[in-house]
Amino acid sequence: MADKKIYRTIGGVIGNMELKNLSTGKLMLVFGVGVNSDPGSEHMAWMNCKAWEETAEQISQIGNKGDKILVNGPCEQYNGKWTLTVYDYSIIKRRP
Repeated sequence: MADKKIYRTIGGVIGNMELKNLSTGKLMLVFGVGVNSDPGSEHMAWMNCKAWEETAEQISQIGNKGDKILVNGPCEQYNGKWTLTVYDYSIIKRRP
């Protein structure tokens, strides 16, 4: 059984977002968020994120690599890796 908790964090989008149309017909967006786990430290933690359907489409249309994003949702750990399912989000765009 997976360890599950609600998690809320803000970090930078790392890498490119990948929007997938699954064989079930559902949309899924997969992306990574870099989180400064210890203020004052250069250490970054990596959070795998996934979003579904409308949330996936919305984030993919306005989010880009390097943007700050606040994500909120249940976080599950499988085989030592944490994945957050995004239920709520807010994107802070970088200024050009």
